[in-house]
Amino acid sequence: MTSYSVNWQIDIEAESPVEAARQALKIHRDRNSTATVFDIYDEDGNHTRVDLLEIEEEQMSRAGDRKDLIDTNEQAKVVPTKNHWEDDPEYPAEDWQYEVTLGNTRLGYHDWVEHERDAKRVMS
Repeated sequence: MTSYSVNWQIDIEAESPVEAARQALKIHRDRNSTATVFDIYDEDGNHTRVDLLEIEEEQMSRAGDRKDLIDTNEQAKVVPTKNHWEDDPEYPAEDWQYEVTLGNTRLGYHDWVEHERDAKRVMS
């Protein structure tokens, strides 16, 4: 059996870290929440992004009724497999480190890359 690190991230404004955790837990447990995207890393650091809501919607449109969200690994929406330790060729880690040094970001490297790509799409 493979061991996975499953990550879910959300930005929350709160009075304290405990209050932020409580708010996040409430959102995460809400059956109607759309916070259903998870970043999964296997033991080798390979990354898969799974959007359970998208999978569920696809299954409902095909089957007409609700089934298990993921029956097999092949049904997961997969970000092209990339080693967690490799730099993105368009956004090298040195650029991210520079932004961190300047205080322009507190995001982790891969989240920063995703943010930069989103910003680039908006500007286009």
